Amino acid sequence: MPNEALYVRVCQQIFDSIIMSSEYAENSPLPSERFLCEKYHVSRSTVRQALEKLQDDGYIYTIRGNGSFIKPQVFEQNLTTFYSFTDELKNSNVIIQNEIWHMNSSSWTWSWPPG
Repeated sequence: MPNEALYVRVCQQIFDSIIMSSEYAENSPLPSERFLCEKYHVSRSTVRQALEKLQDDGYIYTIRGNGSFIKPQVFEQNLTTFYSFTDELKNSNVIIQNEIWHMNSSSWTWSWPPG
C-alpha cells in the first residue's frame, strides 16, 4: 500500500516481528523507542505514533517512565449464549493438560491416575 502512512507500516512491522513472535512473552517489555527508530530508520515521533496505534488496538500497554509492554491475551465471551471455556481454548489453539498431584508423607509427587 504505497499511500499508507509511514507509522502504519512501522506499526505493522512491530506487530509482525515483535508482538506475534514467540520470542516475546506476555507482559514483556518492547525494545526502546530509540532502538525501534534505528531498526526501522524512522523518527521518534513515527515510532510513538506506531506504538500509540498498537495501544489503541489493544496489543500493548504503556507505563510512563518504564516503556511499552506486550498486553496479555484476554479471552472474551458472549454471555447471552451457551459457552464452553474448553471449546474456546481449543478454538484458540491453546493446549489443555490435566495433571494430578497427590501428597505423600514427605512431599508433593507426580502420579498418573490409575487406569
